[in-house]
Amino acid sequence: MSTSILLVLVAHDGRTLQLDVQGATRVDAVQQALVAFTSIAVSDQIVMCHGARLDPAKPLSAYKLPVADPAAAEDQPVFLYHKAYLRPGAAPPPAEPLPMLEVTVPGLPSVGLRHPLQSAHSPLIRALPDYEAQFTQQLGEARAYWEASQQRLHRCRQLMSEQEVQARAADAARANVESHYNYIASMYASFVDKYVAQHRDHTKLLSQFASLSAAMAAVELPQLLVGPSWRVLADLQPNRARLAEWQESCSRSHDHFAQKVSELEAVFQLLRCEVERLFLQAPSVDLDALGLALNEAEGLIDEQGSIVQVLSKDLLTVRQLVEDVVAQLGGSAGGASLSGAAVHDTCAAVDTMHDNHLHALLPRVRQADGSIAEFLLRCGDAKGRMTRDVLQQLQGIAAQQSRIRDMKHKLAVFQEVLSRQAAAFNELQAATRLPAAYRLALAECARRAAWQEMFAGQAARLAEHCGRITAKEASKRESVRRQLERHLPLELLAQAGLLQEPPHCTVSVPPSDAFLLPCGGAAAECCGSAGAAAAGRRGAGGGSGSAAGTGAGSCPGCAGCQG
Repeated sequence: MSTSILLVLVAHDGRTLQLDVQGATRVDAVQQALVAFTSIAVSDQIVMCHGARLDPAKPLSAYKLPVADPAAAEDQPVFLYHKAYLRPGAAPPPAEPLPMLEVTVPGLPSVGLRHPLQSAHSPLIRALPDYEAQFTQQLGEARAYWEASQQRLHRCRQLMSEQEVQARAADAARANVESHYNYIASMYASFVDKYVAQHRDHTKLLSQFASLSAAMAAVELPQLLVGPSWRVLADLQPNRARLAEWQESCSRSHDHFAQKVSELEAVFQLLRCEVERLFLQAPSVDLDALGLALNEAEGLIDEQGSIVQVLSKDLLTVRQLVEDVVAQLGGSAGGASLSGAAVHDTCAAVDTMHDNHLHALLPRVRQADGSIAEFLLRCGDAKGRMTRDVLQQLQGIAAQQSRIRDMKHKLAVFQEVLSRQAAAFNELQAATRLPAAYRLALAECARRAAWQEMFAGQAARLAEHCGRITAKEASKRESVRRQLERHLPLELLAQAGLLQEPPHCTVSVPPSDAFLLPCGGAAAECCGSAGAAAAGRRGAGGGSGSAAGTGAGSCPGCAGCQG
């Protein structure tokens, strides 16, 4: 099975690690491998990707890792956080010492007394070997500074890369906080909506309960409904003696819970401010400015390289001149033919080059190396500040995560209290529904009485109608019998059943509501909307059974209706 690269970014020091893994590799196996690279115990590791903490028991494929494309792995790294640095007040890790690069300048090569040009009569020609030696030393010095500058710049790039990793780790942790905060904010808003609606209803119930109880105590029941333990409407309340205590208990619970919700709101507002401040917090290091400075340092490296090329070319020029002069003085046929004036001009040009080396090129090489060394110190200082800033942010993020978890637990408790308070107020709410139930009972008595009368009227009309049909049928049978008895014996007609009388219909309405509370039309009009609506329906149904047709006297429940 082929392996892929898993990119791991270490938050506290900015290192970048690459692991060869497979999709089936478990997260805990990756954590064990990280111990060898970072010396962070598995118990102190927090491994995250895509804003979620990785489960050690799951394979990497559960998180769509690793990424097959190495370029895409840069955009989907795994972040490693050290728990020890997330604790409040934890000191940052010690800064790695910057490399102490000392530029070793090569010494001046010695020119032997046996050099062919040492015996020349012209001092300019005798100086050529010294120029060659000095140009060799100058080229070596420039190369030494150039190589040292390249090492310094490499370390600068490494420090900047580590700072970018640390900034990305802080951003990933903030994104995780933002996700959790948005969830808890939605949960809090949902709770507040439910609480405000319930608080409004309970406040209204408590404000009306005392007056409603007094009104029910003033409502006397009809004589037919008076029982051994109830004479007024309030006596019908279950646990009437306990209800007042329960109302007082609900009132205290209502006020206490309102105070607690107010305190919860203050805690949430503080959490919101802290999270918003965390989102606005940025490192004190300007990575963009460092990037521009890095470009300038790279330009200095290029300038040093160009100077090295110039020095190398000048050294080749001097060496070629020395070879040509040696060949000419030795009478070699292969040597270039140089006149005295040409040699003098060439030596003068070499002196000019030497002067340019000493006063322009070499100082520029040293100056460039000094600038890059200063930039390295700047990067080292920036890395230290970035480490402190990022760890402070991560500690703040860890604290906010803890507060968010606490808020989540508190909201769960408050949701439970909200549900229990709703159940506690249901008993009071049931007590307030007693007058409506009493009005409905009186209206039902009126409705049933009207229905009974309507039903009896319908039965009487049905009996009359059936009597008319029976009489008509009897007349018709009598006419047919007279026609048939002229021709057929009566015995035969009797055997055929043609002498039978038509059956008579008897309609009987049993008094099913004989014990119904006498409540006439006035009850239907004053005992609530339900009774009035029922009476209206009966009146619209036609017949003599409408409630208004009963002509009964006053309603025995009028006082209850008024209550």
